[in-house]
Amino acid sequence: MQGDLLPKGSKSQHKEKKASLPYVNPEDHYHISLSTREGIGLDDWLAETQAKHGIEVSCRFYQEFGLIFSMQNVYERLLDHLLARLQGKAYDGDEHSFSDEERDNVKFKTECIWRHKVLRLNYTTYDLRREQDSLHLERQANIMIRAHEDETEGAAWHPYWYARILGVYHAVVQHHDDPTGFHQMDFLWVQWYGRETSSPSGWSAKQLP
Repeated sequence: MQGDLLPKGSKSQHKEKKASLPYVNPEDHYHISLSTREGIGLDDWLAETQAKHGIEVSCRFYQEFGLIFSMQNVYERLLDHLLARLQGKAYDGDEHSFSDEERDNVKFKTECIWRHKVLRLNYTTYDLRREQDSLHLERQANIMIRAHEDETEGAAWHPYWYARILGVYHAVVQHHDDPTGFHQMDFLWVQWYGRETSSPSGWSAKQLP
């Protein structure tokens, strides 16, 4: 509707059209654009990321069944994340750590990654219908996911983690021992929200924890 109110051919309408995504198969868990317009070299991305957010910022990368964290040694952490996914390792709450020799087996096509603004998620509603939601870096970037934690006796356990999406990316990578060639791998960069345990939360308090 908003796009219909814009003059035809306007820059705002063109930008909105470029950021939008087509509807996809409802059986797919998620969808991001296949566009390669917004490519950035790995070195430039690392420099830009550290300059913009600071090396002291605690953050994680989230992909379905996977996370990596810490701005320090972020390139090695990214390689660990991608290598674990290439090997089919399931995420269990902790990232797998690999040696430098093992990381050397990961090759990026053209030594760059591609960034996007929109992620679309397909999900099942409480009445068992299929729905789709859009996450946009500039308008709707907050997410919650199921926590990968075990209940500890005497500890305040919470079933969810909360975060803000800082980046939506895809990379085209290959493992040295994989004869099938390059694979597209999608991932998010997110900053996690900490839980405020000293304040009331929940439905009655009308406040997230």
